[in-house]
Amino acid sequence: MGATVITGKRAAAFKAPAGDIIYVLFEETYEKNCYPHTPHWSCGFIGRLDGVMQRIFRCASNCEGGSLQSRQGDIKPESMIAGWLKELEAPHEMPDLNIVLKIGTDSMYDAIPKKASEAALQRLSDMGRSDVADRLAAGESVELSLHRDSDVIMAALGHQMPWRIIRGEEAAYHPRRPDLGYAPKPAKGFDVQVPAVLKVEEYERLLQKPDGTWYCAGWDYSVVGDYVAGLGEAELREPGSFRKRIIAYRETVFRESVSAANAEQGQFAWA
Repeated sequence: MGATVITGKRAAAFKAPAGDIIYVLFEETYEKNCYPHTPHWSCGFIGRLDGVMQRIFRCASNCEGGSLQSRQGDIKPESMIAGWLKELEAPHEMPDLNIVLKIGTDSMYDAIPKKASEAALQRLSDMGRSDVADRLAAGESVELSLHRDSDVIMAALGHQMPWRIIRGEEAAYHPRRPDLGYAPKPAKGFDVQVPAVLKVEEYERLLQKPDGTWYCAGWDYSVVGDYVAGLGEAELREPGSFRKRIIAYRETVFRESVSAANAEQGQFAWA
């Protein structure tokens, strides 16, 4: 089966001029079905803490179905998330870099692909940087400072991966900065909610909506993966809650006794 194998994780950080902390995430990976298996580092995200958490949980959701693995094989989303949170406690110092933005063709190496340029120019104009947008639209290269101009750079990138402009080895040999880290105290109490689930055949699951109707949510692993992908905001509100929530949700979705056939016969009991 094709899968991405992650062999290393690295978080880096710096303070923007306004004082907020910007995080940069790096991953060392290789593709399981491509040989030789030579891991390489790449930059996977740049942004503030809320975006970091969303990215970590979305990435970890791929572990549930096995499309993201460790060298040893399958890994649970909880383990992937825990590893990233450990990195965030004391991120590496992210050096200031000279970033060059330019609208290219549609090469995977373009800082701003042509097909994404219209949206990028609009975002720059919306934030009051029409000067940058106009130069890019005219075909010019625009040189920026990663630290000073981080908001401009993030607006220009949008959802484009930052490995287009930040090399994978940039955070390799810089000291740890616990003062820039994210290490909250664990939440003392939180609700763990699980869905009402019906099993359809062997793998498919139905979930119940708030209005009592049911819908086909997909295969069991994808149902759990979708749940994990959306947990970032809850983890920010209630630090440390992700593990119990994921385990409880998975156990409910995979529970063998919950079936649509039993429900039709009046044998279904609400979880």
